[in-house]
Amino acid sequence: MITLHYKEQLKKPLAQISAELLGKAELDNFLNFVQFAKDNKFSLKRKASYKWDVYYKKKLTCGLCLYSVESYKPDGTWSVWPHNLFFHEYDECITDDNLKKLLVNSLKFNSCRGCDGSGCGKRSSDKRLGKDNLTLFGTNYKNVCSGVPFIFANPAKETLEHVKELILISKNIVDNNTVVANNGN
Repeated sequence: MITLHYKEQLKKPLAQISAELLGKAELDNFLNFVQFAKDNKFSLKRKASYKWDVYYKKKLTCGLCLYSVESYKPDGTWSVWPHNLFFHEYDECITDDNLKKLLVNSLKFNSCRGCDGSGCGKRSSDKRLGKDNLTLFGTNYKNVCSGVPFIFANPAKETLEHVKELILISKNIVDNNTVVANNGN
């Protein structure tokens, strides 16, 4: 793995840095998702050397990173997580039982972004440790991470197709103007 100074990593384009960090299968799926985003008029805004936010019409729809969400260090992993702004709409928009099951099985409890939660509130000043209750598809779940309730790490092809469905649902919500303000963004 190549280790460069943070500012040098920021100069690298997405395709180059992903090719350096991911294996072939992971790279193919990652680039597939990036192309899907571009084809559907999403924009990617770099947030850090290995992280991008994905927007549609200036609304944050998901995060995309090239590192382990547990260690925040490049390790051949990439992940995508849908933004929680749209979760209240999922009950109405998602009818596919496989997609429902995937979401429920992907819920993150007791911590933020898959980490142990020890630094989340300190890092972001928002105390997002798993305190929230989330009702999804008629079931109430307790202690769900309020910042990133779902994370899909190295999604296989089938899972990636479901993640794309979620992102398209978010796009449709934005297009239908049913989304509340994006927390001032």
